[in-house]
Amino acid sequence: MITKIKKSQSASLGHLRPLKFISVISILFAISWLACGVAQADVKSPAVKLQAPNAIPLPVAKPLPTTRMFHGKPLVDEYSWLIDTDFPQVNDAAILDYIAAENSYFEKVMASHRELTERLIAETKQRTILDSREPGHEFRQGDFIYRSVALADSHFKQWQRKPLNGELFSTIFDESKMVASEAGESIHQLYFSPDGRYAAWGSYQQDIFASQLQFYDISNQKKLKQNIAGGLPLYVWAQDSQSLFYPFVTESGLYQIRLHKLGTDPVNDNVLFRETRQAFRNELYPSVSGDYAFLYRGANRSLQVIAFSTKSPEQAPVQISNIKHNVMNYIDHANGTFYMRSNDINRSYRIAAAKDTGNGPGSWKTLLAGDDDLQLKRMVPFDDFVAVEANRLGQSEIVILREDREPQWIKFPDQAYTATLAKQQDPASQQIRLNYFSLTTPKSQVVYDMEHQALTGLSRLNIDISLYKTERIQVTVRDGVRVPVTLFYRDDLKQQGQPLHLTGFGAFGETGEGWPRGFKFANERFSLLDRGVMYAMAHVRGGGELGPNWQRSGEQMQRKNSFNDLVDVANELIEQQYTQAGKISIAGDSAGGMLMGAALNQAPQLWCGAVLNVPWVDPLSEMLDTENAEVEWIWSLFGNPLRSAEVFNYVYSYNPYDQIRHQAYPPQLITTRWTDNTVPYWHAARWAARMRERKQDNNLLLLTTRSDGNHFGGATPEKDRYEQAQELTFLLMVHGLTEVAPAPLPKLSQEE
Repeated sequence: MITKIKKSQSASLGHLRPLKFISVISILFAISWLACGVAQADVKSPAVKLQAPNAIPLPVAKPLPTTRMFHGKPLVDEYSWLIDTDFPQVNDAAILDYIAAENSYFEKVMASHRELTERLIAETKQRTILDSREPGHEFRQGDFIYRSVALADSHFKQWQRKPLNGELFSTIFDESKMVASEAGESIHQLYFSPDGRYAAWGSYQQDIFASQLQFYDISNQKKLKQNIAGGLPLYVWAQDSQSLFYPFVTESGLYQIRLHKLGTDPVNDNVLFRETRQAFRNELYPSVSGDYAFLYRGANRSLQVIAFSTKSPEQAPVQISNIKHNVMNYIDHANGTFYMRSNDINRSYRIAAAKDTGNGPGSWKTLLAGDDDLQLKRMVPFDDFVAVEANRLGQSEIVILREDREPQWIKFPDQAYTATLAKQQDPASQQIRLNYFSLTTPKSQVVYDMEHQALTGLSRLNIDISLYKTERIQVTVRDGVRVPVTLFYRDDLKQQGQPLHLTGFGAFGETGEGWPRGFKFANERFSLLDRGVMYAMAHVRGGGELGPNWQRSGEQMQRKNSFNDLVDVANELIEQQYTQAGKISIAGDSAGGMLMGAALNQAPQLWCGAVLNVPWVDPLSEMLDTENAEVEWIWSLFGNPLRSAEVFNYVYSYNPYDQIRHQAYPPQLITTRWTDNTVPYWHAARWAARMRERKQDNNLLLLTTRSDGNHFGGATPEKDRYEQAQELTFLLMVHGLTEVAPAPLPKLSQEE
C-alpha cells in the first residue's frame, strides 16, 4: 500500500522566475538526433534482454575451493585466491591476469557504445549552473578572510585570503602543488594556524593510518622539512600557532594524544593522553571559540569528551563527560558557554547549554529535546545562538536556538532537499552559512540572514526545472512498517509502467548523500529523466532518514529488514503501476552495494539490470577477520559471528557473496578500484567470478577495476564524469534506450 506524503508538486524554486532562454547547443543536439531518426522514448515497450555478445570471450576465474569451519559449519570460498595478502600492493600474477581479462572484456563491450557515452557527457556539460555565487566559501579566522577556489578539472583547491579591511584576495596555498596527486595522494583537514602564518594538513594515499601531517610556511612560501609520520589528520592548533594536538596510533593499536611543536623532532613530542582500551578510537576537534581541543574517545555508541586548553597546551585536560553505555555526547564552546548534543535522555538527542566555570561546564539547561519525529543531528554554536541540523520525518531542517526564546526554523524553497551547516562559521556573525541542494538545485553554499530571515546564493541550472517533479510517498512493507520513497521524474514523460531506476543505501545511520546515487543533486541524472526513466530512492531501514530507531531496525538481527524493504518497495511500485517487473534497474555504492546484492539474490526477476559500485558484498568475511582494524565497529552494527553461532548463521543467510545461487540474474555492471582501501577490489572481483560460475543465463556481466581515485570517486572531475557516463550508458542499455534521444525541452518564456 502506498501513502502519498504530499501531492506531486513542482520541484522548481518558488521565488525564481523561469529562465529567459535555453542553450542553442542543446536544441541543436536534440534536432540533430531526431533528424537522424533517433526514436523518442516508448515507456510501454517490453522489458529488454541484454545478453553477453558471443563474439567476445568471457573472462574465467578458476575456482580453487578453500574451507573454513565456524560453529561446525563449513564456509567455502572458491575465489579466496583473489585476495592479495600484500594489499595495498597487488603483485600476484594470477590476480592481475584475471582483472586484466575482466577490464579488457569491459572495454570491448562498451566500445560499441562509446558514441553514446560521449553524448551523455555532452548533455551534462550543456546543463550549466547559473547564479553560482558561492558566498559560503569565505570565512573569517583571526585577522583574515579566507576562501577556497576549485581548480579546473581537479579535486584540489587554491586557498586565498585578504586582510579584514582589504579588498583583494591573494593566493596563499595551492593544494595541487603539495601532494603527489598522480600517486593517489590527497589532502585532508587543511587548517591555518591562528596567526595565519602556517597551514597544516594530513596526506595519505589509501590508508589513513599511514598518513602524515605536513606543514607550510605561508610567509616564506615553503614546506617545512619536518613531517609527522603516522599523525592522523584530526588535529587542533594551539593558540600560540607554534604547536598542535594530534592523535597517533602506536604499534600496539592504542591511541595517544600528542603535542607537537613546530621545528622539533616528532619523536620527542609530549604525550598528553594514553588510551588504555584497544577498541576505543580517539579523535580531536576544535571548539568554535578556539579555546579548547575536544577529545572524543569511545566505541560501540558510547562516547566520552575530554577538553584540552589551547591557551595552555601543557595543562591537564578536563573531563567533560563520562563513558556510559549507549550514550553519545558531543560538545562545543562559544562565547563562554559550553553546548552539548546528547542522547542521555532519549535516542533523538537534546541540545543543552552550560556556562564555562573555568574548570568545565556548570549545570546543563536543555534548549530543545528531540522526539520520535524530530532527530537533532549536529550543532554549531555562535556567540548569541546555536544553529542545529535536524531531521523531521526524513526531511532535513535547520533550527536556531536561544535561551528563553522559541526555536526559529529556517524555511527552504524545495519540497525535498538537504540543508547542512557549513564548516568554519564566524561565531560573531548574524549570518549562517549553509550547504544546500535538492534533486533540482545544484549544491549551493548559501547564506541565511538572521535579521531579515532570508536566503541568498541559491544556484540554478540553465533549464526549466518546473518540468521535473519530486514526489514523496510511503510504502507499507511486509511487516507493516511504512518506508519513505522519493520519486523524481519529468512530468511530461510520466506514464504508467514506465522504466524506473531504484537506489538505496540503508546502513550506518547514513542516507547515502555522499554518493552519486544518493539523495543529492546530480546533473547526469537528468539524462535518464529526459528519456522517460523515473528515478526512485528507497529510504530503507538501517539508514538515518528517520533517526536512531530507524537505523537500529536495520542492524544486528534485524539486518534483513533493509533488503526486504527494497524488494517490497519495488513490488508496490509495480502494483501501483509506476513501473513494471523487469523494467526496474537498481544501483548502490559500498554498503548500498550490499543492499543491491541481497536484492539480486532475493528477487532477480524484478530487475532489468544492476550497478554495484565499490560494493561491500562480503561483510561476513570482514566480521570473521580479527586483524581487521574495523572489526569491533562492524560487530557493534551487525553482531559478532565469531562469538555467536546464531549471529553467524543469520549473517550467512543474507551475506550477498555467500547467497549467490544457481539461478538466472539480470545484467550487471560492477565497478571497483585498485586504490580503494575501504572496500578492497576483491569484494567486486570475487562477486563477479562466483556470479559468472553460478548464474543460469547469458545476461551481460561487466566488471571494471579502475586504477586511480578512492572509495568515493575518480581522481579528477573529468574522470568522474566519464565513469558516470559509462554507468548511464549501461543503464540505457538495460532499459533498451540506447537509440532514444532526450525529449526536447519546450521553449521557455521570454518574460523578464
